[in-house]
This record gives sequence, C-alpha cells and structure tokens, in this order.
Amino acid sequence: MHAQQPTRLTGTVQEVGGGRPVEAATVRLTSSSGLTAEALTDPDGVFSFEAIVPGEYVLLVRRLGYAELSIPLTVEEEQAVELSVRLTPAAIRVAPLEVGIRGRPARLAEAGYYDRMARGWGTFTDPASMTVLRKGSIRLPQLVQILQDRAPIKAAICGRRNTVFLDGRPLDPEFAREMSAWELGAAEVYADGAGLPVFAMTPLTLRCGATLLWSTVTTVGAGNPMPQITVQLCEPVGGPGNVTLEGIVADQVTGVRLPAARVRGSYTIGEGAQRQIDVRTDSLGRYRLCDIPREAEVSLVASYNRITGVPTVVDARPEADAGLKIQVTAPGMIVGDVIHASTGQGLRSVRIMVAGTDHTATSGRSGVFSVGPLPPGSYTIQTLCGGFSLATAQVQVEEGQEARVQLVLQPLGGDRYRCRN
Repeated sequence: MHAQQPTRLTGTVQEVGGGRPVEAATVRLTSSSGLTAEALTDPDGVFSFEAIVPGEYVLLVRRLGYAELSIPLTVEEEQAVELSVRLTPAAIRVAPLEVGIRGRPARLAEAGYYDRMARGWGTFTDPASMTVLRKGSIRLPQLVQILQDRAPIKAAICGRRNTVFLDGRPLDPEFAREMSAWELGAAEVYADGAGLPVFAMTPLTLRCGATLLWSTVTTVGAGNPMPQITVQLCEPVGGPGNVTLEGIVADQVTGVRLPAARVRGSYTIGEGAQRQIDVRTDSLGRYRLCDIPREAEVSLVASYNRITGVPTVVDARPEADAGLKIQVTAPGMIVGDVIHASTGQGLRSVRIMVAGTDHTATSGRSGVFSVGPLPPGSYTIQTLCGGFSLATAQVQVEEGQEARVQLVLQPLGGDRYRCRN
C-alpha cells in the first residue's frame, strides 16, 4: 500500500480592491470525513496549515465586516498549496453568526471559542463569568494569575511557562502590564496541548498548555465597542535638518512581524549628551522615530517578551534601512545519513538539497549530513549523486529540534559512481 504524503497549505487573505491584508480572519479547513483544522491570519494576512493529508477539502474564511467565503479545494500529494484569498467588505450582520443562540458574541463564536468549550478540553471563563471575576482586579497579569490558579496546570513540570495569547496572538508580558483587567472579556486555559486551536500550537504549548485570552473588543457586540490599547506611531514635526526613521521588527528565523515589540534608541546631541527614545511597534510590527537629526548615529535595539535582539547602529537618513530582527523562534536542523541500498553502507560526497531554499549539504565519509538552521516547517529534501537514482523525503522540522532522516540510494548500474561507499 502507498502511504499518502502530507503537504503544507499556506495562503494570504486580502481585501478586494486595494489588497489590504485582513488580520485575525478565521480560516477553517474541513475534509470530507469531518476533520477540521483552524488558523488565524497574522498582521500580513498570512495563514498556514502543516501536514495536510491529500484529499478533498472546503476552506472557509470568515472575518467580521466581510462576506464569508467558502472555497472547495483539492490537495494533492507532495505538492505544497499556496492560496490567495480575497474578502469582500460587507455590512456587519451579527445574527447569522450567533447560530440562533442568545448571548454568544459573534467574534468570539468566529474564533471557535464555543466549539472548544463544547469539547470540554480546557477550563473556560465565559463573558458573563468574567464580568464577575474581574471585579477587584486592577491589572491584566493579576487576573491572568487567578485564571491559571483555577486550572490544572502542570506546575511541577512546566512552572509558569503556560504561554499566554490575546485575541489569537502571543501576548508580550510588558505590554500586558499596561492593560486593565477590565479589557479582558473571556478566557480558556489548557493544562497541555489537548484541544488547543492551531494558532496556539508550539512545542512548548503542546507540552505545557496555554492560556487564551479574548479582549472585550472580541466579546461585546459591534454596536458597543470597548476601549483597547493601541500603539500610535509618532507624527514628525518636520523641522529643518531632521529626518524620520521607520522600520519593521520581525522574527529573525521566520520573518513574522512582531506587534507590540519594544524599540529603544539613543543618539548623541549637543556636547556628548545622550537622547533616549522608547517606542513600541503597532499591530503590523512597524515602528517610527520622528525628528531625528540628519546623519546622527542612532543605536537601536528591539525586544519582544524577554528576548532582546542584537543592537544595530543606523545613520539617520531618509532612505535608511531601520529593520530590526529578534530571534523569537528557535531554528531547527535536518540531520541524517545516506546509505547504499545494496550494501547498507554510508555514501560520501552525496549532495543534499532542500527544495525551495538555498540550503544544501554534502554527506561525509560515513554518509552523515546536516542541513540548517531552518525555520520550523515542512520541507522536501532531495539527493544528487551520479550513478544513483534520486531519493526524496518529506521532513517536518520542529522549533529548536533536530529532524532525523535516512536516505537510501539505489544504484543505476555500472562502476563509474561519483559517490562511493
């Protein structure tokens, strides 16, 4: 029997017309057998599903303020799928999204909160219970501590490593300290990875669980918006000799933009005095420093959660590249060996290539090779060696882990092999 090889499905959700990315759209992938995977789009409108088995699917894309879109989809074996989805803005209609059940906020239902509650894997605090619980709490971290204390977190194994997400994105602890407890509208706490939605699955959360928070903006009706913390980029005054520095803060490994990251800068003014600047990135990972003296050497460093990037010095010019990187995601490696199908011995000098990347390697004397570092994801690797047939393998690289693989090469006949055991 031939085992079906899983593949990767990625895509971008944009608005019809201007092509503006649609952030926090719910993307659900449902197979004919009823199996469902779920993801939320990032600030660039990007979503992805890993290890999708070939077959017939329906892709459902929903976002409040847009018309719902359903797409029939055929996923073929070993063929990565890339989609471009366009949503049409539409008047907000809450009633159809409530599925006839009173008291269920549309955006919370969209995010799959009530579906997960029905399955019963986590500890849930619904909007009504949250209204009572948050009384007397001042800051968000104080309330999160209460929620986690009520759930069976594996403290002996994981300590306080229960990752926190807000409205589908990782929550920066420093940013959380600025939030009021009254901005929290609902929550779900998981002791381990059982029942977690796709957007919250990481090697750490699968082992130690996660706390999913939903803000009051998500848990109230569209006609009763509640305040939320937003990051306002500065507006330059435009004085003579001044320039504006703009940049993106992104994960060094995956390239994903980091909202609410902190950017600290400094430069010399006057007779050796230092001016300090401290700003945050907006929901698209952008930051801006206004009215910097032209040609000043600005020292910049970005941080996200408790991870700090490498300091960068930028000359203040209008065209200056002020992009900053932080290694939030730990890269992985592919390691393995190449062996002769007939003798079982290692083959040296075999070239190993990772499809779709510039990563290559050559096997050593005993046939051992390693490729990386690589961002987490699914990869196809292929061998190249004269006198042998090509060998391919699908490899799943996890964050901070080594993916091991063995490649078996079949000789094509003759003695003139460029790779020998």
